[in-house]
Amino acid sequence: MKRMTGRMKVRLRRTRSPGMAGSGTDWLIRQARPEDIKDLLKLARRLDSVNLPADEPAISGLIHKSRESFASRSREIVHSQFLFVIENAATGEVVGSSQILDKHGIVNRPHIGFKLVQVEKSSRTMNRSFTHTCMKLEWNSEGITEIGGLIVADRYRSHPDKLGKLISYARFLYMSMWPEKFRSEVLAELLPPLDKHGDSLFWEYVGKKFTGMSYKEANATCRTNAEFMFSLFPHTLIYATILPEKVQKLIGAVHPDTQPVPRMLESIGFRFTGEVCPFDGGPHYRAKMAEITLLKKCRPMAVVFGDPVADAPQSLVAHDDAGEFRAAVLPVAPASPSVGVSPSTAKLLGVRRGQHVHVLPLK
Repeated sequence: MKRMTGRMKVRLRRTRSPGMAGSGTDWLIRQARPEDIKDLLKLARRLDSVNLPADEPAISGLIHKSRESFASRSREIVHSQFLFVIENAATGEVVGSSQILDKHGIVNRPHIGFKLVQVEKSSRTMNRSFTHTCMKLEWNSEGITEIGGLIVADRYRSHPDKLGKLISYARFLYMSMWPEKFRSEVLAELLPPLDKHGDSLFWEYVGKKFTGMSYKEANATCRTNAEFMFSLFPHTLIYATILPEKVQKLIGAVHPDTQPVPRMLESIGFRFTGEVCPFDGGPHYRAKMAEITLLKKCRPMAVVFGDPVADAPQSLVAHDDAGEFRAAVLPVAPASPSVGVSPSTAKLLGVRRGQHVHVLPLK
């Protein structure tokens, strides 16, 4: 599942020193740690989602699972889950997060969706024809890698450093570094419109009729068990035509805060699958790993100590040493075989002279 934004306590952000504008070293992207729980709870409280529930024990368990997943050098961790955070490097405040699930869809929790089907009905005697949008429940337990859980605190959503883009791109950079940890296809489930209480009108008119459960109750149950969806939902076509028009408009729609996401996904190789979430009608996008353009742009580069080329294009630069993933934004000359890194940035990234980093251009 996919959820975003939370309200954060305002803190003063440090002033950049001359020559630092746009360097990105105000921000550190890294894996989540136990000390991040309070900040992650703040992010989670606006939308109590499957991927990031507003529950301290659940978040603690997620962080533990994530640390195991990052430390692994293969698929030896069953059903890995990677939790990334973006931190104000000056204050240590976590202001956003994102996730990768290496395998969305297992036997007791299959990937479930509504496939949208167009059905034509016509009457020769009445000279009338209709095209109906129908929904058919489909499921898959073979597994697909999922990107989700993209959250940025409200006051940072329009930040000039584009923190949402950074925390999103960090996932693709990590996948390029460890392709053997992931599946051949990637799924993104987008947040649909919800009401002011975080509930889904789509679920009220569809899912609740078949399960007797509230939207939040069903979401919470699905964290550990999706069998009820398979057992209680009809396996025949559901005609969306019988739904109120306001509900029909929610099928495949995205939340106002999520409006830029479909364009971003399409620009890097994802496509709408004609499938929506059975909980809230949010659209599903997919891409073959080999077709994601961001992964093709990633490359390893050697580290040299020294000032980066100031006017070079900005890139996301990452290092993963002993399962401790860290990334920041630095100017990197496209044709250069190496990355110039200052001592302070090297310390931030945990990288030493002669080691390699992985680089993803941001444009």
